[in-house]
Amino acid sequence: MQSLYQFAYALVPNELASEQLVLQTYQAYMIERKEMTESMELFLFQRLFQFAQTKCHNIRSPQLKPELSPFYSLESTQRAILFLKHKTVFSFEQMEKIVNLFRHEIMSHLLIGRERLLNQMGNSIETRSNEQDEFDFKYQV
Repeated sequence: MQSLYQFAYALVPNELASEQLVLQTYQAYMIERKEMTESMELFLFQRLFQFAQTKCHNIRSPQLKPELSPFYSLESTQRAILFLKHKTVFSFEQMEKIVNLFRHEIMSHLLIGRERLLNQMGNSIETRSNEQDEFDFKYQV
């Protein structure tokens, strides 16, 4: 399930750690599937988010591409909610179960996350633009 790996990578920008999260999630599914009451997909996303929150705080990320740094500068919950909202077909009710928050909290994280992302993207675009202007002026390109 490619979207599960993408979700893991959205939470932890480290390929090895993301792969391990997905494997742990599938292991949990194999162990707990008899007791499950929700759909397999919902269970997998919910469990992966729980694992990421509890086990991945100190994982070091490789050098990120500059265009990705605004997204990864957000809190992991904000990244999770933005990913779930824009890259999956989960309803808000399902998102509540995945991230274990109430709808108003999800909406708040979504709003704040979008605002911070847009601000960060604007700042990084301005910074790159200013650096290019300085380069052009300095070297008369």
